[in-house]
Amino acid sequence: MRKLWLLVIALSINYLAVAQSFYYATFNNSSALPVGWTASDSRVSVVLNSPAVQSCCYSSSPTSQEASAFENVIFQHCVPTATTVSLTVANVISTVGRTNIRVGFGRRATNAWNREMAFEWSDDGTNWNLIDSDVSAGASTSWGSVYYDLPAAADNLPNLRFRLSFLAETTDNCTAPPNFRIDDFTVGADFSLPVELIHFNARRSGKEVQLDWATAAEINNDYFAVEHSIDGKTFRTIGQIPGAGTSQSTNQYTFLHREPAPGINYYRLRQVDLDGSKNYSILRTIVFEDRPTYHLFPSPVEQDLNVTWQQETENDLHWAIYNGWGGLVSSGRSLAPATSLSIPVDNLASGKYVLQILREQQFSTLPFLKL
Repeated sequence: MRKLWLLVIALSINYLAVAQSFYYATFNNSSALPVGWTASDSRVSVVLNSPAVQSCCYSSSPTSQEASAFENVIFQHCVPTATTVSLTVANVISTVGRTNIRVGFGRRATNAWNREMAFEWSDDGTNWNLIDSDVSAGASTSWGSVYYDLPAAADNLPNLRFRLSFLAETTDNCTAPPNFRIDDFTVGADFSLPVELIHFNARRSGKEVQLDWATAAEINNDYFAVEHSIDGKTFRTIGQIPGAGTSQSTNQYTFLHREPAPGINYYRLRQVDLDGSKNYSILRTIVFEDRPTYHLFPSPVEQDLNVTWQQETENDLHWAIYNGWGGLVSSGRSLAPATSLSIPVDNLASGKYVLQILREQQFSTLPFLKL
């Protein structure tokens, strides 16, 4: 099944690297990020672990090799506030001729870390697809590993991109701030999966949510549990659909959630084998509040980029501008109440950009062209 592994003891990072990997970033140069990796600012960097955590490593079974856990990437939660901190990898990962793409990495966090670290993939650097709303959830002060199996849309791409990002809100300085770390970023392909998920989709149906998925083949598949969350972290089971056991034909499944919550609804499938082993699908989201409609003008723009919307904001609105490579070039906030925003962009180089607006936990992405 195309599934995300949220278990620290799934497979080891190094096992994936040796057996299935076609891309592996070890971050073993503390003076620079690897080729293709871009950080939004100095709050993201490659560092050397302290001796207290160097020896623990994070092999997940007695037969797997230990991953490095020495030099690694650190995300620091500190000033300036109201800015999006991001790390993007582009122009180095090709999945052409490959299917069943899996991505994994080591992770570790301090006890004080409390930010949601979004993890996304893209095929063009403009339109981003959510993999996990918070990859730091479940991380501890000891190194562990996490894995995600991507949908079929990530197959056969000449330039598969990934991005990790969080919104900084603390007023702490950067002397010793809360931090989250990753290491041994690995991308693999062509996995032999017990259930091959063709698609998993969610859509609004009046005041309800219809979930549809299909499998191309199943081996010892007992059932699917449909899980729901309102924060992307804590999930509860809202339904169970029997699987087809072992089947080489296409099977279609549908589930109707009759009582979605106001705001953002997160959905995932938990697939359970006959032996009790379980795997998770990627997340799907449905919003049951009307998203704000933004009008951006002019585009192309020379000096000032203007954005308007109808309903006044009750809380401050945060914005960020990313270039075509996913790098953060500008950010700020609009104080509530407001129905418009003007952003000077005369200092930007000519090219394609994306304005990202965060308003009441909802992201909106608006592309524009700078002359």
